[in-house]
Amino acid sequence: MDAGVTEDAIELRYRFDTKVLPAAMSGWWRSAVPPQKFVHRAVFWAVVWLGLLVLAGAIGQYGLSPVLVIAGILGAGVMVAAFAYLQRTRMRQFYRIVGAHWDQTGEIAVRFDAQGVDMRDDVSMQRYAWAAIDAVHRAKGATVLRTGMAMIAIPDAALPEGLDPSAFRARLNGWRGS
Repeated sequence: MDAGVTEDAIELRYRFDTKVLPAAMSGWWRSAVPPQKFVHRAVFWAVVWLGLLVLAGAIGQYGLSPVLVIAGILGAGVMVAAFAYLQRTRMRQFYRIVGAHWDQTGEIAVRFDAQGVDMRDDVSMQRYAWAAIDAVHRAKGATVLRTGMAMIAIPDAALPEGLDPSAFRARLNGWRGS
């Protein structure tokens, strides 16, 4: 990996590490749909469980066994588990396909400056003005730039010595905001 930092630009050269891809995809998602606060999630689940208790009580009032509610909850749990398993296997396949693309790109050269982002590799060239970059977000082991439905993932390992990921993101956001 080769990199350079000047007052006017940051230039990086690296090979993309596909192990960063799942975290980068999550970073893209969080930049588009920020996670809800814990209080909101806690209230939501409290309402769900209260609703189930009310439903069990209502079923009991009509002479039916609340065991039906328990059976329904267990059935829903099995469906959620099956969905989670299928989603996980599909995402593994997705990462494998996208990873194959990154394996073909070879060395990636990226330049960040006041005008935007310039990327070149063995199979493509892209130029993004800062107006096209919707967000710069932290991900585990990477910085993710979201541009519409696409993302640019810059592994932390590609940053030069002396430039930590937080300072890198701050610099990008400075250019993006000007």
